[in-house]
Amino acid sequence: MAYSLDFSVSQGANVKNIILTDTSTGSDPALTGKTVYLYQTDNTLLGGLPINWPLSAGSTLTISDILVPWDFSLNILVTAQSSSPIPGSSYSKNHLATFTGNSNSFAYSLLQQISSNQAITRDTNYLYNLALVNSDILNAIRANDFGDIGAAQEALNRIYNFYINRSLYF
Repeated sequence: MAYSLDFSVSQGANVKNIILTDTSTGSDPALTGKTVYLYQTDNTLLGGLPINWPLSAGSTLTISDILVPWDFSLNILVTAQSSSPIPGSSYSKNHLATFTGNSNSFAYSLLQQISSNQAITRDTNYLYNLALVNSDILNAIRANDFGDIGAAQEALNRIYNFYINRSLYF
């Protein structure tokens, strides 16, 4: 049976990590390893280098502390290497993924401020800016769903601007 590389992507509880799970079908007993490429919207590699996914790692690879300092929208390419490729097999697969864990944590911290100080709800600028943050989280996800990681990254960048300039907006 031909080998067909595939994988799923998630963020997990640690918002700085990416978790890849091999969901490939078929088999190739001559596989020697896999390589992960995390392409940013400008086609540069996040972290500067590809990431080795050795067979000894099993079906799940956690890439730790890569989503720093903020969230990214990425084109994730995984390639498999075989010492004797099987004709008709597929040894590469890419998925677009937009990670919003940092953005959601930031939005939640703003919600916690409201919970601890209800008077904030009278500050229309605070509520307006919180609405923009929440809207851009949804916009990033929506843009990814339509295959537009550039627009997704722009939405994440706007949220990051709110985060680093928090004292001006909140």
